[in-house]
Amino acid sequence: MLNIKVIKGIRYTPEKLTAAIGKNKRLAHIECTPVNILYSPCCIFAFHVAFELTKKHTRHVGFWGGVDEIKATPGLIRELPEWEETQAAEINVLPDKMSEEEAADLAWNYNKRWVARKHRMLIFGPPIRTRTDTYKLYRPVYMLKFYNRDLDQTLFKALDSLTGELENIVVKDIPGPMPIPAVKSQAGQSAAGTVNL
Repeated sequence: MLNIKVIKGIRYTPEKLTAAIGKNKRLAHIECTPVNILYSPCCIFAFHVAFELTKKHTRHVGFWGGVDEIKATPGLIRELPEWEETQAAEINVLPDKMSEEEAADLAWNYNKRWVARKHRMLIFGPPIRTRTDTYKLYRPVYMLKFYNRDLDQTLFKALDSLTGELENIVVKDIPGPMPIPAVKSQAGQSAAGTVNL
């Protein structure tokens, strides 16, 4: 078992998706069952930045940045999200796809021009990163089984708890009570949209 920090206050959950499907008469033939929960790594950084206004005057600012490691996507974050410590089986924790330094550089390069523009510092030299604080958090990714009674067809999809995106997945059977996704395929619809089976 691993002790990890899991983001709280997530917007999309299997319960909400199942309730939405149940209210849609066109999806009455679809059964949605939660199968497993995985944890995807996210690196969040507190960047401490200096702008040299003159040789004697420096302005210091700070901002948050983050990287979704699975998709290698940087983004700007308003504040550090709430989190709670959770114990998870090692097989349910997705591995890192990049080092902490690589993730920090990706987030920094994505956000530094925006920070300069926000603080109206474009006429001065480039911002200087003086310190970086790192927070390693995980977001839940829910593995769901969809059964189409009309077609007698079963598909597995992964629900991103932060974006609501559904992705088709291929399942590999392994010893134990629950299957684990082996290969991701093309992205599916948002959880707020139509479920295609």
